[in-house]
Amino acid sequence: MSRRGAPPWPSPDWDWSHRPGSAATRRWEGLCAGQSTAAVDPGLDGLPVAFSCQVPALDTAGLLGHRLSRRLDRFTTFALLAAREAVADARLTPAAGTGPASAS
Repeated sequence: MSRRGAPPWPSPDWDWSHRPGSAATRRWEGLCAGQSTAAVDPGLDGLPVAFSCQVPALDTAGLLGHRLSRRLDRFTTFALLAAREAVADARLTPAAGTGPASAS
């Protein structure tokens, strides 16, 4: 952990990669196979639409550190996690600022 409580970047514990068996891969394969993520949402009772495609529960404290996860709203959290995933997929090294991690 860094001194601010966020995990070191990139963390080997993040399961956002598209390697076989990862959560992201399973979701993507399910969507490509036509499996919907839509489900009846009791929070929408009385509205014209009764279903939603909710994001599964995330351990934001584990992914971002307790302090940061409490300070960010849900949509900013999604944006930050998506940005981290994109950098990891591109194999960029944030410390160096550019280039694939394997080129170092």
